[in-house]
Amino acid sequence: MTMKTPGDVFDLHRKIQSELNAQEEKQRSALRRSLSETKAAFDFFTDLGHDSTTAIALTDIALANVLEE
Repeated sequence: MTMKTPGDVFDLHRKIQSELNAQEEKQRSALRRSLSETKAAFDFFTDLGHDSTTAIALTDIALANVLEE
């Protein structure tokens, strides 16, 4: 078993924090993309003349179909 110095512990902490930050950014990016796609679908249905309630329902159906594929 190797003895860890305070510097080793600090470096490990920094590495873990960096990896967590990268994972969080990846998740934020996916969420932004998902929100953008949802807004585009909603806008598409409202541009076709549907009221907002119907557009929301159609967007939900459309996105569910995309997720199934």
